[in-house]
Amino acid sequence: MLLYQVVAAQSDADAFAKLDWSGMEIETYTAAYNQSDWRDQARKARFKDPIQGGLEAEFGADVLFGDWAYYCTPALSEMLKLPRVTVSNIPILDPVHTTWDRSTGRRMHASNMLAYTPQVGTGFPSAMSFAQRVENVITYAVASLIDWVAFHRMIYKPMGARHGIDLGTPEALSRGVMHLFNVDFALEFPRKLPPNVKLVGPLMPEPPKPLPADLEEFVGGSAEAGAVYVSLGTVCSIGAQEFRELAAALSALPSRVIWKVGADDLPQGVSLASLGLADNVKWAPQNDVLGHSKMRAFLTHGGVNGLYEAAYHGVPIAGIPLIADQKDNVAKAVHRGFGLAVDPHGCLTAARIGGALRRLLAEPGFRAAAAKLSRRLRSRPRTPAQEAADWVQHVIDTEGEPYLQTPEDTIPLASLLLLDVFAFFTVATLAPLGIAWAVGSRLLAARRAPKAKAA
Repeated sequence: MLLYQVVAAQSDADAFAKLDWSGMEIETYTAAYNQSDWRDQARKARFKDPIQGGLEAEFGADVLFGDWAYYCTPALSEMLKLPRVTVSNIPILDPVHTTWDRSTGRRMHASNMLAYTPQVGTGFPSAMSFAQRVENVITYAVASLIDWVAFHRMIYKPMGARHGIDLGTPEALSRGVMHLFNVDFALEFPRKLPPNVKLVGPLMPEPPKPLPADLEEFVGGSAEAGAVYVSLGTVCSIGAQEFRELAAALSALPSRVIWKVGADDLPQGVSLASLGLADNVKWAPQNDVLGHSKMRAFLTHGGVNGLYEAAYHGVPIAGIPLIADQKDNVAKAVHRGFGLAVDPHGCLTAARIGGALRRLLAEPGFRAAAAKLSRRLRSRPRTPAQEAADWVQHVIDTEGEPYLQTPEDTIPLASLLLLDVFAFFTVATLAPLGIAWAVGSRLLAARRAPKAKAA
């Protein structure tokens, strides 16, 4: 049908490059967005020497509010001696957020129950089969080792040595007072959480504003078939043939399509003209587009913000997960009944993409499930932003007192794992058995001795 192509004004990497960070190096972010080598990221995960004095001289802060994923957040907290509230724009990733590594300040004490908590990148449901649970345990072990090497050995240990700080001391660990997550149990799998971990809800979705005139004309004039929105993000992309297959699938839909893609997003050998597209506008307000009454489906890479915007507005999704947590996010949408997964591995064809979208358009169950999620996300006395602000203010009012922290970081590892208790019960059980065996052996030997002499 009709394709309406939009492009972002600039990539996230370009946006970061234009910001004035005055003293802080941001190569870690730009490297991540450019998919640079991990070792190069690790070497650049540092901040320049003047930053501590500059911040202290500028104002007396009460709390450090930082991105959980940014390596320097716990280091800044320790250097400035400030309590820390972290916010994460991704869901809780196991075992990354729940790492056993005590030396970096990244660890949150949420229980990682391997029987029903899918590990990062598996895309499993919470109700796993035996084979999935086996793979889940293996993934946990491998990911934990990679996490320790990548973060502890390659980033935090060299950074601590450079700046003379130890993020593994009880005092440093106590600075991680509160952890806020940009997600909601309306979509996330249920799990146990400690008191200082709060799912405040998705911060990006909000009631839609009117669309710009050109977009309103295009979407509003879509009749009963409605419109489909397509965005595969800015961090990772698909290949030339996959782009052609995607264009063919979208062109065959009965609905009008808004596709956020620009010339810079296309691989070599593919042009907007070859896909049948023209450069119509430079930007699309995604939240407002998804909130339009004529929006029928969303084709996404499975990023958490887009996923929650779709759920908030009651729009079913088809997910093509490419990297990181996207497979897990799409799996949650499938589990909640408002999404379908299109595996990008192997052959990503027009038939598979179009088939998933046509199912979303034709089967009312997907829209009904999305509407249920929308009601869950909207039914709250305060918005996620207000709730997040409430907790930050609470930390300030209580002077960063870590009273909500569970005591894992202060208990020796052997005691935390109850190894001493198991050793006690083992000795308490085996000792009587050993004594009984020894006494019984002696008595038996004593009874046999006279018989032997008599013989």
